[in-house]
Amino acid sequence: MKKLLLCFSVIVAIALIWGGESRRFYCIGNSKCVTVWKGFGNVCCIIPGRYYGIIIPADDYIETTNSNLLTLYFTDKMPKVIIFQSMGLMKIKNADTTKVIFKDFNTDTAMFESLLYPPDSKKRSDMSGGAQLVDIVVHEFYAVDKDGKHL
Repeated sequence: MKKLLLCFSVIVAIALIWGGESRRFYCIGNSKCVTVWKGFGNVCCIIPGRYYGIIIPADDYIETTNSNLLTLYFTDKMPKVIIFQSMGLMKIKNADTTKVIFKDFNTDTAMFESLLYPPDSKKRSDMSGGAQLVDIVVHEFYAVDKDGKHL
């Protein structure tokens, strides 16, 4: 009887934790995906790829608030890098540089603009070949690509 009660308690605890946290996957094509995982305490993690773990990874993600607005950029010229631009505070957790790492757009704006946009671009959607962006409204779990298409 005690084992049954313990198993039931563990299942209920897992269900409460899982229900209190929510995640969405946003993908451009098949290979450029991120997981947006909103958790307790106004903490949101942006994780490269589709992440199905039940705990936050130890490294290789960015942490922000559940109310942030951000843009993620992908380019074939830097396939292991996700460039981000944020309206709020971000903490970068890059530990293993052999995996996908995050770089802040504002640390080298000129370099990232030259990678993402041709010199004659006039709009944000006028990106170089092989470059994509995802605008994410974390609070609403809403994301659009460079053409305004909902993801």
